[in-house]
Parts: sequence; C-alpha cells; structure tokens
Amino acid sequence: MVVYGLKHSEHKKEAVKFIKYMTQADVEKDMVLTHTYLPSVKSLYQDPEILEKLPYLSEMMPFLNDAFTRPKVAHYDQISYIIQREVTKALNAEVSPEEATQSMDKQIIKSTPEE
Repeated sequence: MVVYGLKHSEHKKEAVKFIKYMTQADVEKDMVLTHTYLPSVKSLYQDPEILEKLPYLSEMMPFLNDAFTRPKVAHYDQISYIIQREVTKALNAEVSPEEATQSMDKQIIKSTPEE
C-alpha cells in the first residue's frame, strides 16, 4: 500500500486508522482474492486459498525479501513521465532501446534544475 502525503495531511488520525485497517491480514486477503493485489502480510504468500487462485505468489517471496524502496528523487513526476514516454516508444519499436535511453538521459538532465 502506498501512503502519499501523510506527513502534511490534515487528517493524520483518520489516515493512520485507515492504514491499520487496510493492512489487517483478513482485509488484505480479501483484497488479494478480489483484486489480485500483492499483500504486505507475509503469511498470505503461503495461504492455501490465495495460492489456489494465484499460484505464482509462492515464488515471489524471495524477490520481495530482496526489494528496497526507490530512492527519493526531486521532480519525480517529471522524471517518471519522461521514462514512461520513452519506454513506450521503445516497446512500440518506434525507437531502439539505446535511443530511448539516450533520450531519457538528455531529457532528465534538461528538465531537472541543479540543486
């Protein structure tokens, strides 16, 4: 679950209450079964009912154990848009992966002010 802007929210108590509710094992299990979300509760990756519907989850835990958050980046929205646009071009064979990477590099450098 992604929590955005909690630090500056006017409704911190409500947000914390919501997060605590949404991360309960039974609520997450329902979300996994109805919406195929990845759970944050580790035990759900071994739940027989979930594995019957989503057998690949049993193989994901090693990847999740090695996962880390992305670094904090100023102007993330701009950078993300540039990457999305260029990756789409490469996937649609409009440009080569190398050209897309070079274009991303130039655009990101140009669009982000020096700090």
